[in-house]
Amino acid sequence: MNGRYSIVPKNSIIFLPQGAKVRDDRGRVRGIARGLGVTEPVASPTFVLVAEHAGRVPLFHVDCYRVAGPADALAAGILDDRAAEGVTVIEWPERLGGALPPGRLDVTIDGAGDDPRALELRATDLRHAVLLEALA
Repeated sequence: MNGRYSIVPKNSIIFLPQGAKVRDDRGRVRGIARGLGVTEPVASPTFVLVAEHAGRVPLFHVDCYRVAGPADALAAGILDDRAAEGVTVIEWPERLGGALPPGRLDVTIDGAGDDPRALELRATDLRHAVLLEALA
């Protein structure tokens, strides 16, 4: 799947689920970064909330783990106009609540431990549906 991320256009938002079912979120973000041509190291932005990486289009890696809720996220400027110029990957998106962008690609992972995982991708608008079709 990682190599397919090279077709992700700017102004795309990808949500990565969190919790016990997730084994390596940084690995998934690194795969997306490679697909976008990012060559610098990609680390978790847990304490800075948003890390920006230069590539074919900018990658905005957002970690909402320390965000208390939608008001906190908006006050911190997590989702701003810069995102329109790149691809935004959001970890712990459920913490954004009602501030979640309506257009996005949601990722659901089923499975736990070392067992095989099932990945479900769901587009919430036409733009991301086209992206999802291209990723298939």
